Amino acid sequence: MTAELGDPHRNLPGSGNGAARILSLLKEEAHGLSISDISRRISLNRSSTAKYLGMLVTAGRVEMCTVGSAKVYLLSSRPSLLELFDYIQESVIVVDADLAVRAINPACCTRLGLVKEETVDRAAVSVSSPFLKELVASETFSRAIRGTEQVSEIRTDSGTGARCLATYVPVVLFNGQYGVAITLRDAPEKLRE
Repeated sequence: MTAELGDPHRNLPGSGNGAARILSLLKEEAHGLSISDISRRISLNRSSTAKYLGMLVTAGRVEMCTVGSAKVYLLSSRPSLLELFDYIQESVIVVDADLAVRAINPACCTRLGLVKEETVDRAAVSVSSPFLKELVASETFSRAIRGTEQVSEIRTDSGTGARCLATYVPVVLFNGQYGVAITLRDAPEKLRE
């Protein structure tokens, strides 16, 4: 699986093994547990347990349900965005604030002539794609990483004049770092002229 997007199967930064211990415990408990139960069973103080659970809920790996006055936590049964990522037909690449590629779907690999395993977790500027380097070096990317959605038309092939529309969407990755999801689609004929 690719990175939130960071890889949802990695430990969360700063979590030591607390998050992993919580996930392991919740795998054994189909009906979920309260913060106090989790804290007691993994021998971690309640506030640290609550912090890790908050990160896991935000990452989509754990769900919180209210039962009476108690909050019960259980493993998420919903697919994460990353589990659906490969099925998105539009080209999508996710780049973090440090300009590292965190995710790329097959449609984008095809469009840019890249191999997923040679692209994810690498600096965008070290990937052999002049087009990708142009995407992340742009002022449009800089504005998006600061939180403003951007759309721009970009020439993809100077020889043919082919162009595409790039939509830069600010996102927050699983590790809490800012990033940008860039979607690419063919520019309408009207814009190409």
